[in-house]
Amino acid sequence: MKAVITGGSLQARNMGIRALTTSCIQCLDHARPDIEITVMDYEDSDACHSIALSGKTRTVPLIHLRLSKNLALRNNLIRVTARAILDRLLFHTKRPPKGAVASALHEADFVVSLAGGDSFSDIYGIKRLIYIAAPQLPALLYNKKLILAPQTIGPFSGIFARYLGKFILKRSSRVFVRDMIGYTWLRSVFPEDHVENKFTFCNDMAFILEMHKPPAIPPLPEHGPCIGLNISGLLFIGGYTGKNMFGLKDDYRSLIHRIIELSISTLNHKMLIISHVMGVVQSVEDDYKAAENIYNSLPSSLRENTVLIPPDYDQHEIKYFISKCDFFIGSRMHACIGSLSQQIPAVGLAYSDKFKGVYRSISMEDLVIDLKRNTGEQIIESIISLHSHKDDFQARLASTMPRIKEKVLNVYSAL
Repeated sequence: MKAVITGGSLQARNMGIRALTTSCIQCLDHARPDIEITVMDYEDSDACHSIALSGKTRTVPLIHLRLSKNLALRNNLIRVTARAILDRLLFHTKRPPKGAVASALHEADFVVSLAGGDSFSDIYGIKRLIYIAAPQLPALLYNKKLILAPQTIGPFSGIFARYLGKFILKRSSRVFVRDMIGYTWLRSVFPEDHVENKFTFCNDMAFILEMHKPPAIPPLPEHGPCIGLNISGLLFIGGYTGKNMFGLKDDYRSLIHRIIELSISTLNHKMLIISHVMGVVQSVEDDYKAAENIYNSLPSSLRENTVLIPPDYDQHEIKYFISKCDFFIGSRMHACIGSLSQQIPAVGLAYSDKFKGVYRSISMEDLVIDLKRNTGEQIIESIISLHSHKDDFQARLASTMPRIKEKVLNVYSAL
């Protein structure tokens, strides 16, 4: 059996996407240990990766993709899709296609789309949605089973986005939704029997990501409790527009300063600043750059109680640093999942409904604070209140997390 994964990455500097991709591979391997897995991603060249899974190593090839007006580019999805249309019309998909992308899709038994966990939507702009959808179209043209892995579905605000989203959803073989908000939306759009037979709820796959201790560790706080903080580089710059794209009610930079001061001066904790998107070439949404900016601006009394984790670690190793915290506050969804999955309460500083949906799926919606509805003062008060109940949250996570991980691990068992 052969499977192709799209909408993920094994070498991006976004640890959330890498956590999703690695976890998806682990789920597929658990369901079918003999399965051949290929990852397709928008990279500069093909590669081959070794993935450590529960004591064994799996080799996974990566085929690079292009989406460009330059049709001469190798692996250009416009060419691949056009060829798939011709094959369907003239040869009824019987003639083997040429090229690495077309061949891999044609030979696959099914294609799994990760969509970065939350990019099957136009919340980040229509261009991102087109890049996510582009590899799915030739897969459908080759009559392959398209499986949307557990993810946030929508929202689709624009007319074209709604059409494209419904087009793919209607033709997908299985759709796994990681929150009940998306599942409810699907019920409103598709007939009842269609939803029940094809659409399934499942928690985010990154809950099962393994934690690996790094070979080299910077000095960490030795005494006293520690709060982990993830700063979003995207929110730090005001979104892609630079003009408070997500409509936050208060200034994000000021809020982060207040959270650090609260954690150290009021709650008497040490602070670990842990980035989840870093070192991104030609990108402004770098968590580490934002964290470094904040760290360097702290007064010495706060800086000496704060550790800024370097951007040198992979998704498994980042989870190790999160494990050293007693409490966590994050603006990146998968940074928070890295905490919750280790039974560490994590306050989600939410800029979209995906936080509420994912947290609700594990009965932890009380830990979500909506940045679009709360002022800085309200957010600080909420954090103080939530921190005072951290033992209760931890006990609830200890009770529910083993069952959640077991369900996620078996998500593809029926394939």
